[in-house]
Amino acid sequence: MAVVPGRTSTRGVTISRNGQALYYRNNERGAVTIIKRDVATGTATELSRIKAMIGQVKLSPDDRYVAAFIGDGPAGSPVALVLIPTAGGNA
Repeated sequence: MAVVPGRTSTRGVTISRNGQALYYRNNERGAVTIIKRDVATGTATELSRIKAMIGQVKLSPDDRYVAAFIGDGPAGSPVALVLIPTAGGNA
């Protein structure tokens, strides 16, 4: 994976079952984005932008959703589980 200029931190990389996409969180300018990167083309798609602490991203068994705990409590303690469609759009 190439380094993307302007990005401050990339963490929690997970790969789709078919090996065609990477999913990861990216800390950027006061928000955390969830990114899908096509392995073959390198194209990155922002799936979600959240202004809260986000834990490691995990894929659902069918690769249809990215799941992550978000938190805004003390030390980023988890307060909700979010499901983000890997195809984009709303859950």
